[in-house]
Amino acid sequence: MNSSGTVGDGTTTQRNAPVTIDGSSTYQSVSVSAFNTCAVTVSGVLKCWGQNTRGQIGNNTTSIVYSPTAIDIGVQYRYVSIGERLACAITSTDALKCWGTNTLGTLGNGLYDVNVGSKVPIVVDPGTSYKYVAIEGDTHVVGVT
Repeated sequence: MNSSGTVGDGTTTQRNAPVTIDGSSTYQSVSVSAFNTCAVTVSGVLKCWGQNTRGQIGNNTTSIVYSPTAIDIGVQYRYVSIGERLACAITSTDALKCWGTNTLGTLGNGLYDVNVGSKVPIVVDPGTSYKYVAIEGDTHVVGVT
């Protein structure tokens, strides 16, 4: 399925075999959901693509993104995890940032409303160092300090 640009090759063409995308980058971390993908390059650039109905791409829009697009430019990342409409990542300074829907308070901002999400990465739990983060669907986020 590639109707939302999930493959990241700039098209919505169904792919039945592997296809190279973003050939100028080498990646160290990748996370995929049914509708979108995020990855971190070896130089720490966070890139996302695919469906973006709740701002889960992190580019301050809700438009579909068909190819890898740099997110939170100027910040270096080392790890990313995504759900269906939510994403979180660990920066090179061990900060946890999340964006997208806020189902059941998954953004960690004290609000519990799916309509109060964020279309850009926001710091969660400032001052705490995180090593890993995992997301299940849109309702569970677990961070390891």
